Amino acid sequence: MDRPVFYDASGRRNRWTARTFLAGLLLLAVTAGVFAATLVDVPIPRPLALSIERPQPRPLSQTLGKTIANIKSWLPSDGTAARQKVDQVRVGFYVPWDDASRASLALHIKQLDWLVPGLISVTGADHRLTVFPDHQLDALLASTPKPPAVVPMVQNVLNGKWDGAGMAALLHDPKASAGLLDRLEPQLVARNAIGVMFDFEELPASAQSDYLKFLAQAKQRYAAHRWLITLAVPVDNSDWNLGAYAKVADRLVLMDYDEHTTDAEAGSIASQQWFVDHLEAALAVVPRNKAIVGVGSYSYDWTGDGKGDTGSVEDAWLAAHESEAAIQFDKASGNPTFSYAQNGDTHTVWFLDAVSAWNQLRASDLEGVAGVALWRLGTEDPGVWKVLDAFQTGKLPDLRKLSSQGAVDIEGLGEILRIEASPVDGRRTVVQGNEGLVVDERYHALPTPYVIRRAGYQKGLVALSFDDGPDPEWTPPILDILKAKHVPATFFVIGENAMPHPFLLNRIIDEGSEIGNHSFTHPNLAQVSAGGTRLELNSTNRLVEAYTGRSLRLFRAPYFGDAEP
Repeated sequence: MDRPVFYDASGRRNRWTARTFLAGLLLLAVTAGVFAATLVDVPIPRPLALSIERPQPRPLSQTLGKTIANIKSWLPSDGTAARQKVDQVRVGFYVPWDDASRASLALHIKQLDWLVPGLISVTGADHRLTVFPDHQLDALLASTPKPPAVVPMVQNVLNGKWDGAGMAALLHDPKASAGLLDRLEPQLVARNAIGVMFDFEELPASAQSDYLKFLAQAKQRYAAHRWLITLAVPVDNSDWNLGAYAKVADRLVLMDYDEHTTDAEAGSIASQQWFVDHLEAALAVVPRNKAIVGVGSYSYDWTGDGKGDTGSVEDAWLAAHESEAAIQFDKASGNPTFSYAQNGDTHTVWFLDAVSAWNQLRASDLEGVAGVALWRLGTEDPGVWKVLDAFQTGKLPDLRKLSSQGAVDIEGLGEILRIEASPVDGRRTVVQGNEGLVVDERYHALPTPYVIRRAGYQKGLVALSFDDGPDPEWTPPILDILKAKHVPATFFVIGENAMPHPFLLNRIIDEGSEIGNHSFTHPNLAQVSAGGTRLELNSTNRLVEAYTGRSLRLFRAPYFGDAEP
């Protein structure tokens, strides 16, 4: 052939073909970009109308000490200025059953010299040893370049109940005592411990001599490991001969708090003069190089004598915020307090915050003790950590900003959770006296944590839900049963499973059931970035919208790992 039939000698057709092809590519790119934008930015509808009724607390007026106590009495009186300066070891008590304790440790692990984790309990007539595994603690210690020394704590408490009688029986039985030390040894080795902390409480007076023998036995038994034998002791119980305990132990943690307890009348948890008086009395018989002063930072909420609950400082702040009660610094005790009414009960709240910690740590420093200990991580005023860094300098840190350290305010009942508010910072001012102590404190705005609203609970009713579908084999018979029984359910679908089954999605809706989002590929969202999580949810939303014309209002995390606040 001299000339092909479709040959265009002018080249015009070739140019238009190329232009059309490029225009198509551009249109495809724009379409893909618009589609991607819809996955990134999905409109968020208004929250579901889930109403919850809850009686609101209201503030009550409170009469407190109106004059500042003699600040001189808030400090040790026996020649403190002449005491040798000591670099106190900083100790933190940690509990594995409180997420807030773990969060606090993760934030402040580098500020501690010793960590005392409450991992071991001995209770019951058979002296059962309960060890609480804590893999998250293990990982945190392993990943910290210079972790604190670990001193595992052994207690005679389980599920909040102290077993004084059972521990007294163990201490009185030489075979049982030796058996406990044998069982503890591998636990301490596994933790690379530098010692052990015994915290045996509610012991009868008759058990005191047996406890002293047990400690002497522990010191001899563990001498080859060079482990420190330490214990926590009360400062206001005459049954405890602190001088005798100091002779057999390497360190004593003086629990210089609980002036008023939850099983007694309401009052200051550790008024400054009470703290100093008991500190001086303890140091009269306990060498300072063996004394570690325990300082509290937590709250008590009483509804009557002997009717108190323990909480964190943030719990106290939240109760004051919700009731609009004014927190007042009791100038007679140096402890903050407030009152409110709820559900017909009058609540009286006292707590120990960063201000009370500053005053108490200054007194401890002036006494030249071996260390200070915080009871406990997870309940403290976050400002306490600034105080721990600064108390030996005598220069009060900036405590004006108040922030939530990770607490969550959970309201309502049910399995439907909604984040209603994010944390908001608060503000306070403090007044410092001539002796360097804080003599007044005023809360101007209180910090608030995440607020999680729970809903969906209805007495006597159960909600049915099915995950991971739709499935062509199992979803239809499930729908048949639900239809026959006139029962709706919620199907949390996976996007890639739903893609080939638009008719099943529409059948679920047409027969009165609900569809929820269970991600697009069912990943463990704990290992997915925020952007990746957003794409997982939005892709499934867009798919269901395209097939049904409906959007999704419910989401359940794959593996159900994030179901709790």
